[in-house]
Amino acid sequence: MSKSDRIIDYVEAAVLTQLRGAINDLGQYGFISRNELTGILAGVLNRTTDTIGIESTADRLVKKGIVEVISDDLAGDFYSFNREALLTLVDREAAVVNSILYKMKKVGLAFFNAAIEQATLSREEVPIEYKSMNVPASDRVVTLSHNQIESFDEPTSEIITAIERENAVADHPGLRELIIGQLRAGRELIRIGVFKAELLHMTLVVGLKMLVEKYGDHAIGALASKLLDLILKEIGIG
Repeated sequence: MSKSDRIIDYVEAAVLTQLRGAINDLGQYGFISRNELTGILAGVLNRTTDTIGIESTADRLVKKGIVEVISDDLAGDFYSFNREALLTLVDREAAVVNSILYKMKKVGLAFFNAAIEQATLSREEVPIEYKSMNVPASDRVVTLSHNQIESFDEPTSEIITAIERENAVADHPGLRELIIGQLRAGRELIRIGVFKAELLHMTLVVGLKMLVEKYGDHAIGALASKLLDLILKEIGIG
């Protein structure tokens, strides 16, 4: 088994454990898009959709019947959680002493976070979906000038304020709060003025992209798109 497959095993176990704990809330989602599915999976781990293994985990859940898919050549794919299958699989596999799922259920997300922090992946072993993302090198450090901090801080705060005034995103409870959290985390990095490029991408940039997808030509979507362009132009992250 490659290192990347082993990491995905931990991501999958953490996602399954968290979904099992939120079993009563899953029915409210109905049928959702692929991006919404991966957003939920990342959200239960308190991470972003760029997290290594999220896409592969989504595929595994589909294969195991935990996530059902309705496909159409024109309309595309729609996904829905099968709560009964989730309960059956997690309760069965978590009963196997010393399995990853057993340990994850006993310890919680601290077990997952520790495993991810200790993992070292070479470029060749990083899962495909991570390679395909326009994610900055993890060791690249960005230092902003005073003027750059102001140019990023003001529009970020404007977008956060605009979203806070909005109602929750229809049919997607918790998504609004997730995006706001990502934007605030990114804004704190900007205000500090020195940060790893990867961290800004995983917080502010991912949050802005979600807004563009959700709001499109709406004022919020336009503001998010404009700030994304500025970030790409000024510091090459997008």
